[in-house]
Amino acid sequence: MSDHTLHDTTLIGSETETVIFDSNSRLRHPINFLRSFCKDIKNSGGAVKTLLFRNLALRYRYSSLGLLWALAPPLVTATALTLGQRMKLISPESHEVPAAFYAVFGVVMAQTFLESLNLQRGLFTSHRQLLNRNNMPLEGIIMASLLEECFHTAIRIAVVLLGFVFSIKASRSTFALIFPGFLGLVLAGGGIGLLIAPFNSLKGDLEKAMTVFPWIFFAITPVFVRDGGEGFLHSIFALNPIAWVFNSIRHAAYGAPGSIRAAVLILPVGLLLSLAGCLWCRLARPYVIERSLN
Repeated sequence: MSDHTLHDTTLIGSETETVIFDSNSRLRHPINFLRSFCKDIKNSGGAVKTLLFRNLALRYRYSSLGLLWALAPPLVTATALTLGQRMKLISPESHEVPAAFYAVFGVVMAQTFLESLNLQRGLFTSHRQLLNRNNMPLEGIIMASLLEECFHTAIRIAVVLLGFVFSIKASRSTFALIFPGFLGLVLAGGGIGLLIAPFNSLKGDLEKAMTVFPWIFFAITPVFVRDGGEGFLHSIFALNPIAWVFNSIRHAAYGAPGSIRAAVLILPVGLLLSLAGCLWCRLARPYVIERSLN
C-alpha cells in the first residue's frame, strides 16, 4: 500500500466513527486490531438487520413469484423423494442410505456449501460502493450474508423434512445432528469464500476460474451417487473432507451404519474458518479499497 492514508466513515449504531487506514500494518498492534474487531461485531446489529432485509428484497425484486423462488429447489427435492418412494426407489428396510435419498440430500448439501462460498467470495465486488464510500462495518456485511444463506438453508431443510414425513423413516437418535451439520456447511463455505474474497476482487482470473469450480466440486464429491468402495473415485472421495461431511450428515439423518463424527466437527471447523476469513478480510480491506480507487 502507498504512503497516503484512506479515511473511512462508518456508521456504528447511531454514532459516526471515522477510521483512518494508513500504510502501517494493522498487525503491529494485534490487541488493538482484535479489540476493534470485537467492537464492530458487537455494534453491527442494526447494519446486519438492514442489509439482510435489503439483500432478500433485492434478490427477488424483479421476480413475479418473489420469495416463492426460494422454495423451488427444496420443493423439487421433496417431490423427488416422494416419487422415489412410490416408484420403490427408496426402501425403508435397507440398512444403507437409499439411492434417491442419497442423491437428493447430496444436492441440497452441495447447494448450501457452494452458495455460501460464492456469496462471501463476492464480498468486495458485490458491496464495492458500500465498502469504499460509507457507512457499513465490514463485519455487518459478512454477518448479513451468512444469515441470508442460513435463511435459504432453513427453507431447504424444512421442505426436505416433508420427504421424511411422507417417504422415509428418520433416525430419532441422530437426526438432530443434521442441523449443526448444515450450519457448519454454511460457515465453512462462507469462511473459504472470505479467505479468497480479496484475491477474487483483485484478480479477474480467479473469477473466471471459479466458474469451473462447481464442476470440479461435483466430480470429487459424492453428491449424486456413492462410490463403489474401491478404485480411483473412492481414493479421491477418501481425501476430500467435504465428502466425509456429506456422508456423515446422510448417516446421521437416515441412521445408516457409518461415522457421524464429521457432522459434529464441521460446526467448530466452520466457525474457525469464518472467523479467520473475517479477520483476513478486515486486514485486506484497505489494500482492496486502494486498488479499486486507482
